Amino acid sequence: MIYLKKIVTNTGGIWLMNASDNNLSRQKFKTKVEYERYVIDLIVKDSIGNYTVSHLENGAPILNSNENSYISISHSNDYFAVYYSEVNAVGIDVEVIQRSLLKGRHYFLNENELSQDWTNDELHIIWGVKEAFFKLKQGKLENLINYITIDKIIQNEIIIKCDEEIVEFEIYLFKGGVLIYSL
Repeated sequence: MIYLKKIVTNTGGIWLMNASDNNLSRQKFKTKVEYERYVIDLIVKDSIGNYTVSHLENGAPILNSNENSYISISHSNDYFAVYYSEVNAVGIDVEVIQRSLLKGRHYFLNENELSQDWTNDELHIIWGVKEAFFKLKQGKLENLINYITIDKIIQNEIIIKCDEEIVEFEIYLFKGGVLIYSL
């Protein structure tokens, strides 16, 4: 497999792939979901081992036959990302930066965030952080918009405070997209 990026964190590993770099095409599949599951299964088998991905009722992914592990999955267009850890829960999001999020920013920014001037790239990063945090918490959040507030983006990281918990996210920019993952 050809990966755009492999990242080793303190608690696990991340694999980012562009499916077209591996001659994988959506056209060979009846549905988009079949295609996405196929690509994710390829990444998991190639990077983690011979496991099958299934999902909890809330949609959070799990590896069958590996209960002592955590996995987070994301895809956007032809980009796919898998984050695996045997230590703690993880969250990841990959976004292709191609459209303006300015019109839809009310959907994911709270009042404090709406009062700031964000670039389109920063809006994609904020969206990605909130998606990755939601995955980190396995969807067990109500009102995500107001649960966390992003005050600023500092180079390649964002640190958020939620209740008494501090969570750090790393940002990896690549041509046409962004990968955000919890540390």
